[in-house]
Amino acid sequence: MAKLIGEQVETFTDKVAANDEGGKGCASLKFIRVFREYNREHKPDLLSLIETRVNGGKADSVIAKLGFHRSHRVEATRFSGGIWICWKESVCVNVLKNHSKFVLVKVTSTSFRQPFLVTFVYGSPNYSKRRLLWEALHRTIPVDGSPWMAIGDFNTIFSPTERRGGWTLGKRWHPFRFLAGWVEHLVFSDFVKENLRVSANMSTVHSKFTNQVKRWNKDVYGHIATRKKLLTKNLHSIEIEQIEETWHILIKLR
Repeated sequence: MAKLIGEQVETFTDKVAANDEGGKGCASLKFIRVFREYNREHKPDLLSLIETRVNGGKADSVIAKLGFHRSHRVEATRFSGGIWICWKESVCVNVLKNHSKFVLVKVTSTSFRQPFLVTFVYGSPNYSKRRLLWEALHRTIPVDGSPWMAIGDFNTIFSPTERRGGWTLGKRWHPFRFLAGWVEHLVFSDFVKENLRVSANMSTVHSKFTNQVKRWNKDVYGHIATRKKLLTKNLHSIEIEQIEETWHILIKLR
């Protein structure tokens, strides 16, 4: 099952930021080490890196060390911004639109029933430029009912409680982690149609839908982390039983 990993609190992006040396982004000496830790844990088939701050030959060199078979990138501008998309042979990725602040791709694989669209976004910190981005994004939304999502760094706050005076408090709250398995679920398409109402205020749209899909993942789809822990615990119990059974057999043979 393909995994699409976007930025989220306490995951890979925050680890890179914590180890970033002087704002070097993916050119940081610690980047590859931190990335490999993340890759071992999550094993993503498709990955997006936002605000890479690396261009040209240096970018090619870093991407070659990530362990993915294919890649596409939007160059950073004066060491600011940049979008990298990397994927393995388990998925097929076709770039449909290349924009300075986002990339729209179509993802297909034999592991899920139908293709879906993903827009990887890096929103400008400038409000006026960000409004132009929302308008451009709105024009790329499929009208034929195809599954579509937008992930990345939107450089916006999602709640008035994050702002005090002219200052934004704490970290930006990033969108959820999207699992391709959701697309295969029988009721997910209806859930999206019912709960995702696109409007000009993208911050409100993402905030509301993020909360709704988190509840849906836990109550309907089944929280993947909880299921993983339960399966690991069951496997461990089986291994212990097998060891004890083998031990008793060896004692009898003696």
